[in-house]
Amino acid sequence: MKLKKLGGVLLAAVMTISCVACGNSDGGNSSGGGQDSVPAEQSGEESGADEESGSSGGESESAGDLITLTTVRSLDSNVKFDESNPDRKSLDENIWNRTYQEKYGVKLEYLWTPNSEQYDSKWNAALATGDIPDFANVSATIYKQLVEADLVMDMTDVYNEYASDAYKAAVEKEDNLSYDYMTFDGKLLGLPYTGAGAENITLMMIRKDWLDQVNMEVPKTLDELKAVVKAFQDNKLGGEGTVGIAAHKYLNSGVYSLGGIMESYGAFYNTWIEKDGRLVYSSVTDEMRDALLELQGMYRDGLLRTDFASLESTDAAEDVAAGKCGVTFGTYWAPLNGIPESYASDENAEWIVCETPTVDGSPVRSYSTVEPVGYMFVSKDCEHPEKVVEMMNMFYEILDSDAETYASYMTDGTGFEVFKYAVANNFPAWKNLDITRALAEPLEKRDPSTLTAEQEANYNMIVDYLDNGNTATAGYYLVFGKGGTYDHIGTMYDEGRIVVSEYKSLPTDTMTEKWKDLNDNLSAAMQKVVMGEDISVFDTAVETWKSTGGDQITQEVNDWYSRK
Repeated sequence: MKLKKLGGVLLAAVMTISCVACGNSDGGNSSGGGQDSVPAEQSGEESGADEESGSSGGESESAGDLITLTTVRSLDSNVKFDESNPDRKSLDENIWNRTYQEKYGVKLEYLWTPNSEQYDSKWNAALATGDIPDFANVSATIYKQLVEADLVMDMTDVYNEYASDAYKAAVEKEDNLSYDYMTFDGKLLGLPYTGAGAENITLMMIRKDWLDQVNMEVPKTLDELKAVVKAFQDNKLGGEGTVGIAAHKYLNSGVYSLGGIMESYGAFYNTWIEKDGRLVYSSVTDEMRDALLELQGMYRDGLLRTDFASLESTDAAEDVAAGKCGVTFGTYWAPLNGIPESYASDENAEWIVCETPTVDGSPVRSYSTVEPVGYMFVSKDCEHPEKVVEMMNMFYEILDSDAETYASYMTDGTGFEVFKYAVANNFPAWKNLDITRALAEPLEKRDPSTLTAEQEANYNMIVDYLDNGNTATAGYYLVFGKGGTYDHIGTMYDEGRIVVSEYKSLPTDTMTEKWKDLNDNLSAAMQKVVMGEDISVFDTAVETWKSTGGDQITQEVNDWYSRK
């Protein structure tokens, strides 16, 4: 398909407000156009599952009859390939692309595949030159620019006709959130990208074997936590230079986050909360000020590495993997990062998942993004938009397939994530919580007979660790098993202790123009305070944030809030 020429529409690149899933910086999305909605999928496969009711499906077409659709995506190192296996050889040669061709008659042409950090910038360059693909998963900011430039196809009728029952059910399960975000004057512009559940809250991971060694209990208050960390360090349980709390240069992210300490004070990073009938930006509140002073004290007392502000998440992971650290904070997938390696390096290692301690020991309230995990843009020039819907349908088919099919298309027993090759990783919302609850009784009885292929794949991973001692799958027990991350998330969800943004719309005009710079400056000031500079640095940054665009954004957000 030919690319559309825009005649030089110039649109600025900005940061999305916040994204879901495996973040690598300040809660941001690590996958850009190729979202990793769920990290803990396991086992199952086949080649070309039957089409579900509600979608047309196509028979295999000869190579000469293939429809070429152009697309783009981000491609990071977390997407693995195996050149020896034709199902996993490359982004162009894999089981997903082969099935798209054989079943739907679609050949994908990737125009560009930058890493996630460069993805939006690449889009802005494409918008400036007018060269855009037929379809792609994009951020909220890029989607807004595409909508405002009148480049997005009205997919209302196409979605209604071709979306499978499973696709539509997944949209309904997230309370139509992604559908509503993409509907303007009754028109669905593009396709909803499902997966928006308030799942990525912050939890604490702590070494139970170290707690036993110092004869201490799981900390419930912040003072108890500091005493535990100090005991770990004083007793050199991680050897010389035992690290207190694993952290890296991004104050709030999916793994090795300091956001948990903020939440101990009722402070939430980078969201919109209601106070006295108005929405306020959480990062500029008095609660955040108090949390920063607490973190400053922890840094001063040696509970954080002196160089944490220069570290990447991989550096913090190395400390955990090497057995140098016994406390870390992160979201539901955090146990898959560094902790399995620590089990392999120390046979006595035993990690447990806990709720974050609070100042007074009361149950914590934790923030989670609950926005669309992506926006499936479909160009007005796309000649076969129904094919995009059919490829979206396929993902749900594979989720509901037999064990062999699931392993081939999604994640096999070794943890190889083939699902990342799909054009969209549009998992249903709360799927991991559903899996966790479905596994509880079968794990207790060691009887998987009632499980689906997907559930049984995770069951097998957990049993392989519990019964066979396979430390490579230990992280999956800490995600899906009893007392794991989703066990806690389910409790907090049931008890109404998950905080989500009260602003549920695309970026405002001033956000589009100024959001990234405003928040980069604010985050830099926050980090300086943690590392010892006077709290006035934060106070000044807050005033600057307000006067240079923050107040205007707050007004725009509240204008929306008053109309909703």
